[in-house]
This record gives sequence, C-alpha cells and structure tokens, in this order.
Amino acid sequence: MTAHRAQGSTVDAAHTVVHSPEVTRESLYVAMTRGRESKNNQIVRRYGFYWRYDTPAQLRLLGELWPLVNDRHNFLTPTKKPIGWDTDGKGRRRRVYDTLATPFDRLLRSGVLTSERTAELTAYRDSLNPAHIAREIDRIQQRLTWLAADKTRKLEAAELAKQPDPTAGVKPARTRKKQAS
Repeated sequence: MTAHRAQGSTVDAAHTVVHSPEVTRESLYVAMTRGRESKNNQIVRRYGFYWRYDTPAQLRLLGELWPLVNDRHNFLTPTKKPIGWDTDGKGRRRRVYDTLATPFDRLLRSGVLTSERTAELTAYRDSLNPAHIAREIDRIQQRLTWLAADKTRKLEAAELAKQPDPTAGVKPARTRKKQAS
C-alpha cells in the first residue's frame, strides 16, 4: 500500500520501498513505522549511516544508493520471518521462524503476481550481479561519508569549543541540622 493509505494502519511487518525522489520525510516516517514486530528502518542506518545529507550531491548519491540497496535486499538477501510462538522443553516461550527466503521468493510463493510479471521479475533478478551491487554500494557509501565528514567535524568542533558555564545548574549543598538531644 502507499504511505498515505498506511496512515493509521498497524501490521506485523512493515517494509518500505522508496521509488520516487519526491518522497517526503513525513510520508517515509509513516511508511517505516507501521510494523508492530518488524520495520526496515535498520536498512537506512546500515546503508546510509547516521550522517546528515542535505546537499544536492549527497541527495543524488542517495538516489543512486537506494535502488541498489532495494535490489540487494529484495532479490539477493534471504531472511527469516517470525511466524508465531512455541514453548521449549523447559516451558519457556520462544519465537518460531519460517525458512530462509528473499522477499522476492516470498512474493512468488504468495501467488499474487501474474505469470508475465513473475517472468519479468525473475529475469530481472537473474540479471543482477551481487558483486557489482556490493562494489557500487561501497563506492557510494565512501563518497557519502567523505562528503558529510567535513561538515560533521566542523559541527563537532563548534560544540567542543563551547566553554561550559561553571555556574549553570549548580545548587548549593544542603546541610542537615543536628538535633539537640
């Protein structure tokens, strides 16, 4: 569903696919926070790190990064999904997971795709080169880090250069009066 349709919805697992450069951070937040048990915002941090990207060059690189991450995650990275709960021999609850599969394999098993779309996506997956995708992701990440590092270092230096106010937040110590007996 779209991020607008997802507003107010809660599901077990939410996976967000960003396919347009016009996606706003508000709609991205809505899409990424719908999952009760599983969200995919860890992908953003794993591949995009915690830097602040706001220049046209950085945004262009992010536009190159996300399709590669999307292909790697959806077509090449098998995951296991929680499917319920069970108890072990000692009576403790434990999670039960399905078998490893890529999101694309799960989509194929669901049977919701037409045969034409299945053939198209399967051909696309078969054309992917995992080594090339890994190299390109690494290249883009290094460039993003280089572009953001200088700005981050300047902000960090400005914060460190601030002299703390020694009187801020200092309260006089209370002394207990001894009671005469």
